[in-house]
Amino acid sequence: MIISKLHLPLNDNNGVELTEVHAKLKRAIVKIFNGCTVTTGQGVWMDKGKIYDEPVAIYEIAHWGAEYKIKQFMELVHEYGARANQLAVYCVIDKHATIIDIVKPFNSRPSPSRPNTK
Repeated sequence: MIISKLHLPLNDNNGVELTEVHAKLKRAIVKIFNGCTVTTGQGVWMDKGKIYDEPVAIYEIAHWGAEYKIKQFMELVHEYGARANQLAVYCVIDKHATIIDIVKPFNSRPSPSRPNTK
């Protein structure tokens, strides 16, 4: 099995709580992957000289690394990143971290590369 993680802010960029977005995301994850672990954290980064610091929910999902499961995870990342009005979100797939640009259509982004584990 592999672990995929999505870090999604608890509030949108205008400070509005995303309680319903997170509730829907949890239901979607359970429907697709049968469960997850949710913890909270703090996301801190710099963009154009400004420091951003915000609370995030971290969704950790254990699943078989089949390509269709990774695609389902990436579809959730894009959909719920958009629902949360984010420009980009941070996620990890099988220990490979990436920033997903939510502005671009999902199909225009390349799939995350995975190392050969054989």
